[in-house]
Amino acid sequence: MKNLIYLKKGEIKTGFFSKRIACEFKFYEDGIIARPYGWNRLFNSADITILKKDIRAIKDGIRVIGYNIIIETNSHSYTCGFLGDKLMVKQLLEKYLPE
Repeated sequence: MKNLIYLKKGEIKTGFFSKRIACEFKFYEDGIIARPYGWNRLFNSADITILKKDIRAIKDGIRVIGYNIIIETNSHSYTCGFLGDKLMVKQLLEKYLPE
């Protein structure tokens, strides 16, 4: 990964029955890396890497506080939860969509 574009804290859920993991998201030109932090780092120490070439679709999710964004890849679906600037994050994620 090269050229860090944006850094944001939030949560990621990697499957239907999985729990939310607090993460620090690093948005690079060629992908996204979610690194667990806090107590989550003790049990989930591996970084989650989502490559730009694998992303198929990005959708809005439902959440009471904050907002969810669902990132669908060729093999998996990730639910990312954030607080704050939704428009900026949506515009940033649109750059990862295939043309």
